[in-house]
Amino acid sequence: MQIKIKSSIIWRVLLGLVVVGIIAGNGFWLYRVRGGAGFGRGAGNAVENADVAELTLTVISAKDCKECFDTSELLSTIRESDKVKVVKDNTYDRDSRKGKKLIEQYGITRLPAVLINGNVEKIFDVASFTQNLGKQAEDGTLVMTNIPPPYLDLATGNVKGKFTAIYVTDKTCTDCYDIGLHKQALEGLLMIPAEEKFYDRAEEEGKRLIEAYKIIAVPTLLLQGEMDAFPQLQQVWPTVGTIEADGTYVFRSGLKQMGNYFDLKTNKLVKAELPESK
Repeated sequence: MQIKIKSSIIWRVLLGLVVVGIIAGNGFWLYRVRGGAGFGRGAGNAVENADVAELTLTVISAKDCKECFDTSELLSTIRESDKVKVVKDNTYDRDSRKGKKLIEQYGITRLPAVLINGNVEKIFDVASFTQNLGKQAEDGTLVMTNIPPPYLDLATGNVKGKFTAIYVTDKTCTDCYDIGLHKQALEGLLMIPAEEKFYDRAEEEGKRLIEAYKIIAVPTLLLQGEMDAFPQLQQVWPTVGTIEADGTYVFRSGLKQMGNYFDLKTNKLVKAELPESK
């Protein structure tokens, strides 16, 4: 059974880990914790004896950006904590007078953004926050600017982080790995495609993609779009695939870590030697 995990849920796990101060330094940790296992236990132990933090939450949004990341669910991580009292909960559009003032005051370059004021040290590991989620302003406000794409780049007025995921499969290969593993990995990197396309290798478009990108094994994944908006992907992709001349990301060498796959050169199933789970 394929497990579907929303990026907002993963982001809540990330925010929760920053709250309790146990965040790992490597962004790729999300592959390991994407299910959120152990999060509740860690949060409870870390803040059990902490004083209640009184906070003001302020969201600066772009109402004209319908595809931008929705911050409402991730902020419930803060609101639902029994160690937090939200005294004010504000939302301002970027075109409002207050929104413009806050954008200028805190040097915000992309939206949506979240400002957290109050007793932030009581509930946040500030060092982890600034490393992973944003910055702390001179007045002590935590400025959450590293919201997952898609986001609105205020310098250009363009929405960044839209991409298409293309899955090339082989419906005759019943022993090949589940293509859904790619979707889980993308979600683990907080990447939700604007569009998904599925092609079998026997279809015309599947054949075209295989020929155009010299694909030698299936199933596989191709990514097209604004991939530079995802720094976590830039870190890991050189170990699993290639970037073609037209900017398409093609999953290649990582096949051995995914499971069984079909070799198009030998026309044989290649069985992966995966480590046994303990």
